[in-house]
Amino acid sequence: MRNIACGEKGSTLTEMIVAVGVIVMLMSTLGMTMFQAVDTQGKIIDDGLAINELRKGLSWFSTDMKMTQTTDLADGAAAAAIASSWTDQFQGAGTPHTASYSVVGDSLVRTYDGVSHTVGRGVSSAVFSRSGKTIVAQIEVQVSPGVTRTLSVKAVTRSTLS
Repeated sequence: MRNIACGEKGSTLTEMIVAVGVIVMLMSTLGMTMFQAVDTQGKIIDDGLAINELRKGLSWFSTDMKMTQTTDLADGAAAAAIASSWTDQFQGAGTPHTASYSVVGDSLVRTYDGVSHTVGRGVSSAVFSRSGKTIVAQIEVQVSPGVTRTLSVKAVTRSTLS
């Protein structure tokens, strides 16, 4: 009371500690919110990249299957992997090619002429099926914990398969 009566202005140590405590609590809440937002955005971007990568891989699959002349997949059958082969005809010379697709761990792997590379990540399962000249791939990819999406592609081969 004496400080107020004498016209002195200021704050007590207790008031300063309370003010600093409130500021620290607000800043920590804001920091956690920003961290969660950045983390969520990163996961969404990673999931989008995984799906885009798998779509590119399925584009390779479609191209390979359109060229296919023989496959290890019987008509009416479905399998977790597929192998195919064909021969390119260029200026009278034939160049043989092979391509296979399978899931290794959580990746879809394409092996083209003996060289393997990953064409999709986060893959839960793959089913390849054949009906006549039509070959279908259904790939299940995990986009976030507990959430999966199924991407599929259908290709018609250039020749009648035996």
